[in-house]
Amino acid sequence: MIKSFILIILSLFFLNACSKGKLFNNKSQITYIDCPKALILGPASKIVKQEAVISLNKIYSLNCYVPVSGSGEAIIDFDYLIDFDAYKNPNEDYEFEFVVFVTNKKENEKFYEGRFIKKFEIQLNDDDLSNYKNQIEFKDQIQFQKSIYDQGIKIFIGII
Repeated sequence: MIKSFILIILSLFFLNACSKGKLFNNKSQITYIDCPKALILGPASKIVKQEAVISLNKIYSLNCYVPVSGSGEAIIDFDYLIDFDAYKNPNEDYEFEFVVFVTNKKENEKFYEGRFIKKFEIQLNDDDLSNYKNQIEFKDQIQFQKSIYDQGIKIFIGII
C-alpha cells in the first residue's frame, strides 16, 4: 500500500514537471530530407602549415532537414574529421578554413559559398615531440532556400 502511494506521488511529480504539450506531442520540429551528393575538392583536401599537414578525412557525414515551422530554409549539418600530422614541435595554434560550395546538378551555377574559420591548439609533453598524429572533429551548418534545394544540388567541400 505504501509503495503504491509513493509511486503515485512520484508519478504526479513527474507529470507536473513535464509540460503536457511536450509530453504528449509526437510532432517533430524538423523534417529530414535526402542529402544531395557531396564531394571533397581534390586540391582543397590537404594543406601544409607550420611544418604540419592538415587534411580533410574522407569520413564525414551530412544531415539534411527543413524546420517544420515553414521558414523555407533547407539546413545541412556537416560532421567531419581533420587529420593532423606534425613532424616537428606541434605546440602551436593552427588555423584553416572549411569551405562549402553548393551548385546546381550541372555544376554551372553556384548557389551558395560558405567559409568557416577553424582554430585548434596542440599541446604535447616533451616525450612526444618527434612526430604527432591526431584526428580532430568539427561541426558546421549551412542554410539556404528550400526552393534551390528542390531544383537539385551538389555540394563540394574542402579546406584552405
